[in-house]
Amino acid sequence: MIFITGETGIGKTALIDLFCRQWCSEDQVYIARGQCVEGFAGKEAYYPVMEALGQLCSPSEGKKHVHVMQQKAPSWYAQVATLHSDGSAPMAAAARGERMLNEICDAIEVMASVETLIFVFEDLHWADLSTLDLISALARRRQAARLLLLASYRPAEVSAGQHPLRRLKQDLVTHKLCADVSLGPLEKDAVREYLVQELKQETLPTGLPSFVHQHCEGNPLFMVAMLEHLIAQGFIRQQAGVWQLCSALSEIDMGVPTALSEMIEMQVDRLDPADQRLLEAASLIGVIFPAWAAAAALDGDLEDVEDQYEKLTRRLHFLHPAGHDELPDGTQSAFYVFAHGLYREVLRARQSPARRAKRHLRVAEKLEKLFAGRELDVSRELAMHYEAGAEWARAAQALCTAAETAMRRGARDEGVKLTERALRLLENLSEPDRQVAERKTRQQIAGVMKH
Repeated sequence: MIFITGETGIGKTALIDLFCRQWCSEDQVYIARGQCVEGFAGKEAYYPVMEALGQLCSPSEGKKHVHVMQQKAPSWYAQVATLHSDGSAPMAAAARGERMLNEICDAIEVMASVETLIFVFEDLHWADLSTLDLISALARRRQAARLLLLASYRPAEVSAGQHPLRRLKQDLVTHKLCADVSLGPLEKDAVREYLVQELKQETLPTGLPSFVHQHCEGNPLFMVAMLEHLIAQGFIRQQAGVWQLCSALSEIDMGVPTALSEMIEMQVDRLDPADQRLLEAASLIGVIFPAWAAAAALDGDLEDVEDQYEKLTRRLHFLHPAGHDELPDGTQSAFYVFAHGLYREVLRARQSPARRAKRHLRVAEKLEKLFAGRELDVSRELAMHYEAGAEWARAAQALCTAAETAMRRGARDEGVKLTERALRLLENLSEPDRQVAERKTRQQIAGVMKH
């Protein structure tokens, strides 16, 4: 038994397809594939197994497998036969429980005694219990057989302690009856190789491989979507047979391609509302975020919120622990990181502007309390949260403080840009309030420029 594991879009199916293509041309090698599906209205017993057996017993494969099924697993064959009939054939009564398992195990052993059988089950995290029972039974058979079971699944889907696939795999590992192939993200060289292959030119636009790698973070599905998005939006175009950048990479706002946004939305929608709130609050802070800031956004208890994030990291593939740090008051706070910035973007966009503003304001006010007397250290973060919370005057004040820090380290141009931005933010205020705030801000700017 071989398990191929990895997050959504990491390339599990692509690897299986390549493996099957390499073996399907071999004599006396038969490959049967079954796809597990998410059962919204319950799961049909042996669904992927019946699909795979239907391929083995199809007219194109000849009669030898059909004969074995008729002799060794008649109750199974009665069901498989309906897959290749017009529905008029009578349906024999199916066997039950242990007898049914013994039947199909015997049939598979006979078929695999003279030829190699490869059963592929994809998305095994959605498998019904009967299918998992069959896998367990086959793995423990003592009869020699040329049989390989190959299955893919997403670890995040089975991380809950009572998930049956997790228990099955632990048991198979303990008895040394399986191997695991875990797929990780692509390196930048692999992304470059893909771009060369797809664009059909060895010399790529300067910086493009790094740009795509940065935004897809090594996920092959995201990488493909990013390239399609760049082409569809006209950021790269073919001119005189050569692909060229039409915009500076620094000016390209990738956003989240629609197909990826919908996929991520579906993953988030399957979570509990409480988990969705935790992730949405975190998305307002950054790709890396401290638990205390998320707790402030939710107006929740830090210890409680930290415990919930810790549990999420064990269940979700796109959220990971990122260490601890000591706060100015001496307390410790855990940090976490989104595996992909795209998840953060989708989670942020799910929230209404009013909700985002309220949560940003809570974080800013907590930040001010924690760093009272040390505002220079967090002035940029304060400015970002106050601006997102529509507190224009307070955001402008924080930007001026950030400008003062820039001036002190000799970055005058940066300081000037920060003060100019502070004045632009005040344009969001009503006229009377703007005049008062602008007068105070200009006074603050005058003090900054003295440094």
